[in-house]
Amino acid sequence: TKSFGNNCHLKSLRNCLLLTKIQIMKTLFLLFSAVLFIQCGSSEQKDLPNGAKAADISVEQFAAQMNAENAIILDVRTPEEVAKGKIAGALEMDFYSDVFNEQIATLDKNKTVYVYCASGGRSGKTMSRMSDMGFMEVYNLKGGMGAWLGANMPVEK
Repeated sequence: TKSFGNNCHLKSLRNCLLLTKIQIMKTLFLLFSAVLFIQCGSSEQKDLPNGAKAADISVEQFAAQMNAENAIILDVRTPEEVAKGKIAGALEMDFYSDVFNEQIATLDKNKTVYVYCASGGRSGKTMSRMSDMGFMEVYNLKGGMGAWLGANMPVEK
């Protein structure tokens, strides 16, 4: 029998072509999945109505920007979590508090808010909530305090 690539012989050429198509489809699926994963994990800034901005940012970006003149650092962890250490100068507003929405509503909506929690979940929700409330610029610390500590960044008690 005549041999083709991938151990294909003339009598099984049809099966070999089918296997090749399946391999191509698997490769395309994996490639598509990788691109989708990269896009979903990206921290690109979201431009919101009226020029408002919200984004997840890295520890390095957070540290470089949080001391700007027009900045508010907001810790939305529980008092027990805060007692273990916080980023210097951070305001404390417990995400689980009954008055949390009222507390964040008292902040200046024109200042840039840098928000964090333990891992980025509560602060991500806070970022979205603040954007919906009309805050012009809100940034969430990707990975939260865990990422901050993992990068050996300073905390105060």
